[in-house]
Amino acid sequence: MVSPFLDAPRRRLTLYAVTGLLLVGSIGLVVSRTALVLLVVYSHDDEFSVMVDLPEGANLEATPAAAGDAVGHLMTLPAGGPTRRRSGSSCARPAPLATATG
Repeated sequence: MVSPFLDAPRRRLTLYAVTGLLLVGSIGLVVSRTALVLLVVYSHDDEFSVMVDLPEGANLEATPAAAGDAVGHLMTLPAGGPTRRRSGSSCARPAPLATATG
């Protein structure tokens, strides 16, 4: 599929230029925060994470309260097993702040 582009020098340079522009453009989307990129460090089939996005200017005390509301709601859903709640940490594996059982 690429060999016709690599055989002719002009097409080869065009292929390299387009590839380079696409690479620079995709990096630009990440740098400008137009595209959101999240790194998933580990995954377990028996758990999931919930991101609490509060409005700008919300105080720190509102974060655990909102997370507690989310846990309370999730515990009312069917098949709601033990839930681990964490908030306000940016490290890869933060320690649990509270444990709720259902």
